[in-house]
Amino acid sequence: MKNIILYLFSIVAMIIAVYYIKNSKYQNKEDMITELRHSDYIRAEIEVLNGCGESGVANLFTKFLRSEGYDVIEIKNADNFQYTETIILFHNEEAQDKAEILSEILNIKQSNIYFNKNSVWDLSVIIGSDYKNLISFEKIKQFYELF
Repeated sequence: MKNIILYLFSIVAMIIAVYYIKNSKYQNKEDMITELRHSDYIRAEIEVLNGCGESGVANLFTKFLRSEGYDVIEIKNADNFQYTETIILFHNEEAQDKAEILSEILNIKQSNIYFNKNSVWDLSVIIGSDYKNLISFEKIKQFYELF
């Protein structure tokens, strides 16, 4: 009988400990995003595409994304320069979570994340003409030389 009580007590103690650890790890959403930025979880292969036509904008975002731990594989122009909004494309179902984390980092609306299977990379970021209005651009221009 004593062993059963001790066993039940240890199970309850473990549940309380796990609950406490789980809830105390992240004080807020920013702490979670910071940890995810620097984890292997976000190691996504990305292409950055200039969709607005302004020279150097893709390079500027590439520098920022690399500093955040992303593996930017390719930098080039988009299929056209008529993108009015910056968008993120994920190219396989497993990359959707990575796209959502990237949208948090760049402060891109979740509604600007789309599935597109036509790429070998995990994600594509197409920089639209709204890039100067993104909150992330305020961070980017503080640390990198503008074009």
